Amino acid sequence: EGELWRGRGGLAQAPAGRGQERMDDDHEATGVIEEDVARLVEAVYQESADKGERAAANILAMAKKGMEERRAFIDQNCVHALCSLCTRENEARTQAKAALALGALCSNYATCLNDADVYVHQEAQSEALSHGAVALLVPVLTSWQPDAQAAAAEALANLAFQNSDTRKQMQTCDAGKAMVNLLHSENVDVHRAVLCALRAYAIEGKYAAELDQRGCLAPTFKLVLSDKQDVVARALRLLWAMSMADSIKGRIVKERDGKLLATVLGFIKTSQHNHPIKAAAMALVRTLATAEENRGELHKGHPDMVGLLGTRDDEATVLNAIGCLTLLCSEDKRKGEIRSVQEIVETLNKLRSTQKGGKKSSQAVQDRAKTLVEIL
Repeated sequence: EGELWRGRGGLAQAPAGRGQERMDDDHEATGVIEEDVARLVEAVYQESADKGERAAANILAMAKKGMEERRAFIDQNCVHALCSLCTRENEARTQAKAALALGALCSNYATCLNDADVYVHQEAQSEALSHGAVALLVPVLTSWQPDAQAAAAEALANLAFQNSDTRKQMQTCDAGKAMVNLLHSENVDVHRAVLCALRAYAIEGKYAAELDQRGCLAPTFKLVLSDKQDVVARALRLLWAMSMADSIKGRIVKERDGKLLATVLGFIKTSQHNHPIKAAAMALVRTLATAEENRGELHKGHPDMVGLLGTRDDEATVLNAIGCLTLLCSEDKRKGEIRSVQEIVETLNKLRSTQKGGKKSSQAVQDRAKTLVEIL
């Protein structure tokens, strides 16, 4: 749940990264950090809004440094302190700084395009929820300040990552309506943040259906065509999450008479050098292929899927490519055309043995490569 590659039909799951930090790790903060942390948390509680805002900015900077710093802040009840700055009594810029710091203590999901590097502190998420963080952040989404809107969306994304309780509270607070409205914003930072928040929310089918009813797809389709590459990657990730619903799969394939799908297939070509875009596009295509009626159109990209089998540093993308090719082989004519791609069997056999530098493929890659070879 919450990982880019999870879904129905055996989609590949990204391996747990070194950034997946849990709060039960045995690790104590140093005295120096504890003193700095205590001073900053105390400053948040000061009556002066300026001091609180500056303290929140410093907490954000320290939280990004590493687990030791985040652990120290969480142990010093910093989550509650930051929630107190997110109230309506404070100015939008103060709310923004506090929201960003609060989100960073929970996860870096909203700012990380590589799922293997995402960290999550579930204890911080739970504490934030107990202090009403969602109810405080959702109103900020409708403020007139883009910086505050983006900060609130980013914080909600980090709170909702791998956390169904957050998603439940977001639904109660009607966050979906405000988030979908923000897709129409002209601010790129708002786009980046809200696309992540929507994806974290849409990972559960019932919430994806809600977002669909609110008109989430049309503005997301437009953002796939953005000139900002990180926005494109995030928009593709959101479409992947929403495409778990069969009814949405067909609409993605048929959008603009197939032109959107052609764009998505173009993202997996070898000429596409932006890896997050390529990985997100392949994950989306793999999910769309689970609906048999879509496979004829998706088959147009099979040569490029074969090319992705050599993406040795991204196991999830390799697994998604193999999985999609396996589904496309359900028809004999398509299977014959895939078999005719130069060196496909040789490439699959290499995946069954070793990777570049002598590193062995994972058991999942070996098993799925073997299955596809046998089908071909």
